[in-house]
Amino acid sequence: MLKGIDHMHSQNIIHRDIKPENLLINKMDQLKICDLGFARFVPSNGKMTDYVATRWYRPPELLIGKENYDISIDIWSIGCVMAEMIDGEPLFGGENDLDQLYLIQKCLGPLISDHE
Repeated sequence: MLKGIDHMHSQNIIHRDIKPENLLINKMDQLKICDLGFARFVPSNGKMTDYVATRWYRPPELLIGKENYDISIDIWSIGCVMAEMIDGEPLFGGENDLDQLYLIQKCLGPLISDHE
């Protein structure tokens, strides 16, 4: 997963929807990243739509509506997927965006000033 996303990022492409359902493993135990419907080249100004990524894997900056972001949102999603692999449950399984932010802050503390 990390090699595949690193390759996309090296081409200045952001996936924007990393989640377990978009990670396929074949019979030879090869992981394939799929569903590139939200993937985009990262614009020079970083301005993109904030409504991407499935809520449970969406970083705080997207939950609060920031439109300027970068490849770091994929890294957040990867962390959430890897945490979910430990016990099979989503790390932050919020019922809505507000609940999602609450769960993130409950675990990691208050949002940083960039997110307020």
